[in-house]
Amino acid sequence: MGKRIDWRWLFGIACAAFLGSCGGGGGHYAGIDGSGAKPELSVVGPINGFGSVIVNGVRYNTDNARVLVRGEPADEIDLNVGDYVTVVGGTNADGESIAYEVHYQPRVTGEVETVDVERNRFSVLGQTVQLLADTVYSSEVMPRNIRAILPGQRVSVSGPLDADNIIQATRLEYDDSSFVELVGQITKLDTFARTFLLNGQTVSYSPSVDNGSLEEGRLAVVRGVLIDGVLVADNVDFHQDYRQLRHIPSIELSGIVQRLDFNGGFFMDSIPVQVTAETRFSGAESASLMNNAKVKVVGALNDADVLVAQDIEILSSPRAKIYGAIQEVYPIWGFYGLLGKIKVQDQEFMVQTDTRLTGEYDRRINFWDLRAGDQVYVSSYPFGEVMVATSIAVDNRDVEAVVLEMQGVAYFASEPMGAFFIFNTKVQVTPETTYSRFDTPVGVSEFFSVANNAYVRVRGYVEYGVLRAEHVQVFPPDHTSPAWYPPPPQDLQQKLKSDWRH
Repeated sequence: MGKRIDWRWLFGIACAAFLGSCGGGGGHYAGIDGSGAKPELSVVGPINGFGSVIVNGVRYNTDNARVLVRGEPADEIDLNVGDYVTVVGGTNADGESIAYEVHYQPRVTGEVETVDVERNRFSVLGQTVQLLADTVYSSEVMPRNIRAILPGQRVSVSGPLDADNIIQATRLEYDDSSFVELVGQITKLDTFARTFLLNGQTVSYSPSVDNGSLEEGRLAVVRGVLIDGVLVADNVDFHQDYRQLRHIPSIELSGIVQRLDFNGGFFMDSIPVQVTAETRFSGAESASLMNNAKVKVVGALNDADVLVAQDIEILSSPRAKIYGAIQEVYPIWGFYGLLGKIKVQDQEFMVQTDTRLTGEYDRRINFWDLRAGDQVYVSSYPFGEVMVATSIAVDNRDVEAVVLEMQGVAYFASEPMGAFFIFNTKVQVTPETTYSRFDTPVGVSEFFSVANNAYVRVRGYVEYGVLRAEHVQVFPPDHTSPAWYPPPPQDLQQKLKSDWRH
C-alpha cells in the first residue's frame, strides 16, 4: 500500500469514505443560511477533530454552516470524531476554508445479529461490519474492541464499503433509536411485489412510500422496522445522491476501490470514478491501484455524472494499536499538516492534522490538550522508521479489569519464556491462553514457531504493566494492512533485551 506521506514537506510528515455513508442532504446545497453562496468544493471523509470541523486533515470554518444529521436540521455538537460527513463550502477572501453545510448519515443502525470475535466482525441488518485498528468508539462502548459488542445490542455504525461489501467501521456507538436504518444501492427492484434489495437486505415498501423515485442502482436511505428478516420501510429517502454535487467544481472523496476495471476505472460505493492519462497519482505508483485499496480522489463530475479523477492519493491503513501512558509531547512547527509527536511505550508517533483525536466521554480535544501521563490508545502505520498515528483516544479510566486489545509486530518471542513484545508491551502467555493462525486454532509451539516478526493481535488483561494474554492471533496480510513493518529502533531493542528477564 502507498503511504500518506507527502515528501514536499521535506522530511516532515504531511497531512477516508464515500458519499454513501455521509448525509448528502437532498437538494440542500444552497449556501450559508440559504444565501445562495455558490459552492466551490465538496469534501467527503471522516471527521478528524473539531474547533470548527476538520475533515481529511483540513479545517473548515463552521460559524455559519448548516448541519444536517440523517437529513434533518441539527447542531455541530451532534457530530462526532469518526463520522463520515459531506462538507459543501468554499473559501473566503483570506483563503480560509468555509463550510456552508455539513451532512452526516450513519451507514447502518440496528440490532447486532452475530459476532465473530476471531475476525473482529459483527453483523447488523445482514451487513458485515469490520472493526479496524483506528475505529473510533463512543465513550459508553467499553472495552474499545469486539468484546463490547453482544448480540441484541443496538448500534449505529459509520464507514465505507469495501470491495466485498463489508462496512469498514470508522465510528461505532450504541444507539437507542426505535427504528432501523440502512444506506445502500437499490437492486432487484420489483414494483409488482414492492420489494428491492439494499446491499443484500430485503426491503418491503408500501405505495405511500414510493413517490416515483425508486430506481434501480440509486443510492437510498431506508428507515423502518425489521419484521421476520425483512426491512419494512417507513421512509425511503435519497439525500445521499452524489449527483447533487454535479455543479461543484472540486470534489474530494475518500473511500475504498471497488470493481476496478482494466482501464483503471472503478467505483467508490455508488460513485463511478474515471482515471485518465492526466490523472496524477501520489502515495504510491498507479500500479498499486487495486480493489480494496484505500484512496482519496479529487476531481469533478462530468456530464455523465462520472467523477473524473484529477488526483488520486493511495493511502495507508493502520494495523498497529497499543495502549499506554504518554511519556512526552513534542509540538513541531513549520511543516504543513504536521502538529507534533508523542511518545508512548518509548515509541514516538507523529501526529498529523488528519489524526483522529478523542478525549474521555467523547470530550473534544486537539493536539494541544494531550498531556504527559494521559493513558491513550494509539493506532498507527509505519513509514520507514517513523510511526504515523491515525487515531489517539485519551481514556484515563481504570483498565485493570477491562479486556484490552493490542496489535502489532511480535518481537523476541520465546516459548520457554512464554512471552513476546509488541512495541514495549510485554505479552505473557499462560496455560489457558489460546492461539490461532489466521482463522485456524493452533497450539502454543506452532504459534511461537512463526511469532517472531509476525503481525499479531492480543486480547487480555493488564497486570503490573504486563499484558496477560487470553488469546493471541497471527494475522494474514490483507488490503487494510501495510506490506511490511520496520524493526524497533536500536535503542528500544536494547532496552527490550535488558528488560527481558524482569
